[in-house]
Order: sequence, then C-alpha cells, then structure tokens
Amino acid sequence: MTITFFLLALVIMVISIDVLVLILFQTRNLSASQVSEWPMVSILVPMRDEASNVKALLECLFELDYPQDKIEILIGEDRSIDDTPDLLKKYARLDPRVTIIDITTDLPRLVAKANVIGQLIPYCKSDYYFITDADVRVPPGWLKALLTEGVDQAGVIGGTTVVESHDFWSNLQRLDWLLAQGLLFVAGNVIRVVAVSGTNMMITKACCQDIGGYQKIPYSLTEDIGMLTAAKRAGYTGRNVLDPMATAVIQAQPGWKSLISQRSRWVYGVLRLPTGIVFLLLLKVLFLPAVLWLASWWGIAALVAYLLKSLFNLVLIQTVGTKVGQTVSTKYIVFFELYWFLMAVTGLVTHVLSSGTSWKGRKY
Repeated sequence: MTITFFLLALVIMVISIDVLVLILFQTRNLSASQVSEWPMVSILVPMRDEASNVKALLECLFELDYPQDKIEILIGEDRSIDDTPDLLKKYARLDPRVTIIDITTDLPRLVAKANVIGQLIPYCKSDYYFITDADVRVPPGWLKALLTEGVDQAGVIGGTTVVESHDFWSNLQRLDWLLAQGLLFVAGNVIRVVAVSGTNMMITKACCQDIGGYQKIPYSLTEDIGMLTAAKRAGYTGRNVLDPMATAVIQAQPGWKSLISQRSRWVYGVLRLPTGIVFLLLLKVLFLPAVLWLASWWGIAALVAYLLKSLFNLVLIQTVGTKVGQTVSTKYIVFFELYWFLMAVTGLVTHVLSSGTSWKGRKY
C-alpha cells in the first residue's frame, strides 16, 4: 500500500501542476516594439536531400509581406544526393535574392544543422538572422511579427511551429507540438525562457557575435537550445512568441521510425535543460504508469484521473491553438497521454542505447 499511496500522491501532483500551468498561462505577449523602418534581414535555411520541399519553401519565402529589396535568402546545400542542388539553381536564377552556399566540410565542434548555419552566417549582410527548415512553411507576416517582438532587445526570439495535420498520426503530433510550446511559453513567463523552436527563430547579429558565433556553442544536435543557452550566458534575453503571424507549419513525421529518431534528438536537448524542468517532465512521464497501477486498486479513481489529465491537456492545447490561430481536433485527445508517454520513453531509451543519432541520412 505504501507504493500505491506514493503513486496516488504523484498523480495528484501532476494534475495539480497542470492546473497551475493553466492558471499561469498568459494569452498576451509583452508589448510589441514599434518599428519605424524595416531593416535588412537574412533568411537562413539548411538543406540536404530536400527536393520535395524546395519549390514550396521558396515560393513561400517569395510571398513574405516585407520590402523585397531588404530580404536575402541564404541556402546551405549540405551535400545532397537527390535533385536538391539542381532545383536550387533553378530558383536562384529566377530570384537574385537567393544565394546558394555549398557546404562541403564540417566546422570544428559543429554538426548537422548547426554546421550549416555556422557556415551561412559569415555571408549575411543584415543584423537579423531568421532561421527555418526546408519542410516548414512560414506565414506572410513572419518577418515583421518576430521583428516587432525583438527589435529592441538583442537576443533570440522564437516563434511557434505547429504540425500540419491530416490524419490520426499527424494530429497526435500536432497536439504534442502545441502542448510543448504552451509549456515553454508558461516557463518563459514565470521563470525564464528555456528553449525556442529551431524551425522558427530569429537571432540578432550582435548576440551571435558576442557569443562567438555557432562555433562557440558546445557540441549539440539541438542547436536552438545550444544557441539560447550561450546567449543567456552572454547576458542576452530569449523570448517565445505566440502570434498567428509568427506561427509556422511543419510537416508531420511520416512514420514511427522517423518520429522516434526526432524524439531521440530532442532528448539530447531536454537533458540539458534546467534540473527543475527535467524533474517536472519526469513526473509527467511517470503519470501514466502510476494511473495504471492505481487502476488495480481504485479503478474509477484512476479513470477519473486520466480523464482529468486529458481535459487539462485539451484546455491548454486549445488555448495555445486559439492564440496562434490554429484549429485543434479534440477527438484525439483521449489517446494523447498514451502517445506522449510512448514517445517520451521510446525516445529516451533510443537515445541511451544508441551509439549515435541519425539526421538527414547521417549518424552523429
């Protein structure tokens, strides 16, 4: 019975934390800055074997609501083995703002995406670096939205990224991303910003220079957390923005294997977050096993606890979705806690047992 009461206390604690998160969640951001004149900006995109995404991404960037003569698009072509290089050259001929940088080597201490971004930055002509991925689609107001949130404070600004949903599998991923960014937003408001989305972020030139560039970030497969950590150590601030015009859409992972590989990389970054955040995430992981144990003693109570947890998840996810102008499919929420537990545990186990992490066909 001692174990049972301990697990009951754990379940109550997790649900209480959910209630606290909902209370602390603020649907307003800090006051946006006034921009008298839009500055020159640089958009940095790493690409490796992205032939299926080149057209949609570049057409998306070409439609940004921003002075066209103040945008430069730098593509890091990272030794693709598909048709990506040929497609990029085609679009570069159509629009002089597109510059292709061939990534042929790895910089010391840098791997994967961080290596590409680190080699693109020296080519930037602006004071503001916007970073996204090839499978991401940003809204027309993306540049202006992040600039008005961060132009007066040198540092790292993160927008919101949601998963494009069309079936059961992608909808669960969509719920996952919305919940995660809601939790990050609350953490940033209450304590401090602990992470930003590397698929949708802005870094100021001043911040990047003061930390010594990407080369000074400790070895990391989660370059967004590494950059934010380095920026805060240098005295800069970070910020998460919840706004429809700062919200990008990313493609869902197509299958279990690719999703677990993604989660394994995320675990690498999560384990480097502040100890208190890691502890709270551990409690969340233990929630489902605790409920299953309690079900053998108090079945109705365990069911009520699971439904309450699902309800609080749904309320927070819907609140975040409303704030960023994205719809949420409520019919999948009852499966979400099981999905989240399986992703967390499998990602952790894969990370611990694996001899490295795979990214874009390479192992690190």
